[in-house]
Amino acid sequence: MFKVNRQTDVSLYKNAYMTPNTTFGRRLRDARKAAGLTQKELADKIGLKQATISELENDEYSGSAKAAAMAEVLGVSALWLAEGKGKREVRETTKGSYDEAIAAASAGAKDLIDAILKADRAGEPSSTFTLILRMIPQDGEPVGRLNP
Repeated sequence: MFKVNRQTDVSLYKNAYMTPNTTFGRRLRDARKAAGLTQKELADKIGLKQATISELENDEYSGSAKAAAMAEVLGVSALWLAEGKGKREVRETTKGSYDEAIAAASAGAKDLIDAILKADRAGEPSSTFTLILRMIPQDGEPVGRLNP
């Protein structure tokens, strides 16, 4: 009988047609190394343990609620890091536009943004943010209406 050891024969568990950055872990490792950070340094910057970064890079988990924070620290697109879609690098004009928009936001909008970021850092599920978005009226909808 042919036996396979998952630790030593890991290549048998990977798709032979995968390109280097097709998994979250591979993209994370590549971006971390390009940023010149160790696993420990990245972990400290986003509030995780080094072991968690190692597990993510080894694809022991398919992703992380901290993907956006990791992307920001690493200077890559959150969509690229999380799903491998879009461009890898974040355009500086986008970052500048975001910073300008935050600076120009009302006090209420800044409070909302801070609350959302706090909830994200606390590990709130994506369904929480979906509910928040449903409360914001879309173009042409009356203010105060819960959007379906």
